[in-house]
Amino acid sequence: MQRELWHATVLSVGYVGSVNRHLWTQGDINPPQCIANAAGETGFPNCSDLPSIPTSLPTASNGTYTVLTSGCPGGAPSCYGSGAQFANAATYATGQPGPAINSDFGRLIQAYNTGASSYNSLQVSLNHQFARNFVGNFNYTWSKCIDDGSFASSLEEFAQLVEDRYNQRYSYGNCTFDIRHNISANVLYSLPFKGNRLIEGWQISSIVGIHTGLPLNVYNNGTFTDPADLGSQWGTNANYSFAPGCRPNHLVKQAIFTNGVKTGVQWFDPTCYEAQAPGFLGNVKRDSLPGPGTLSADISIIKNTKITEWLNMQFRTECFNCINHFNVGGTLTGTLGGINQASGLSGITQVSQAPVVNPRQIQFAVQLQF
Repeated sequence: MQRELWHATVLSVGYVGSVNRHLWTQGDINPPQCIANAAGETGFPNCSDLPSIPTSLPTASNGTYTVLTSGCPGGAPSCYGSGAQFANAATYATGQPGPAINSDFGRLIQAYNTGASSYNSLQVSLNHQFARNFVGNFNYTWSKCIDDGSFASSLEEFAQLVEDRYNQRYSYGNCTFDIRHNISANVLYSLPFKGNRLIEGWQISSIVGIHTGLPLNVYNNGTFTDPADLGSQWGTNANYSFAPGCRPNHLVKQAIFTNGVKTGVQWFDPTCYEAQAPGFLGNVKRDSLPGPGTLSADISIIKNTKITEWLNMQFRTECFNCINHFNVGGTLTGTLGGINQASGLSGITQVSQAPVVNPRQIQFAVQLQF
């Protein structure tokens, strides 16, 4: 939908969406068999039950949740799990996964085309064509992308393998590359001064970008990378701990200073998450936590000077990220968010998004155009 608001200015509003099926993804085609658990779930081949999210921390086993007070990952005093169980505490303690579907083979990581995704977006743009010495564009996109595996033949953007081969909907969540809000704007103004070569030919332009961050995937790391006991080389999703002050998708965003210098950001609180009971999948959704966003503003000043009829000289002063905004990157690496990292770094980001957005840079240039 388009409408001209005033002379040379057009507003456009549109919807863009897509649905995709049979996308390539990767996973273990010989996963461990599930077992009967204390919550009454039957064993193999009925392994498709997904974990549940309680409203408060379970304290005793019932028809939905299994609660353990010993044998928990990392020596925790208690832990809980729900849905299909792939190993008991005794098997988990051995460091080896339970019996696979075909015991003659170990892990068999294979690509297959069972992935699905959907994308929906609202796109708004305001375009002003060059008139009265001014041209500019403003664009805003609200979008949501969800899928069950954001990778094809390699693990792009630090995406994970499909964890639950029995029920791929366990991995259904935000796309690893999902950016919910995007704002970009650019403007150029040609100063109306005329009279001589010194005062005419000046232009000022700017580009501004504001984007929400890529999602973080909160997962078990360190001494208990794989509480589900799937035998995966990748960390598995964690459980919500329901610690005081915590809620799903709770963010801290607190700057960390060392000797008066900002050295990082405590992006999320790792105490809001814990390892699940051995053999269970975690109930934290894949890519559920919003990651750090990006803010950048570039400005340039241009002076065009006509030397002869066929020769023009252009002097440019360009400033990138002029406000020198520190755009923090993801925790740990990429878009991952480990909860049991060494040196107390869980939930902390100490890296920038450079070279995507560098610290302030100023450059000068002279061009001869003929």
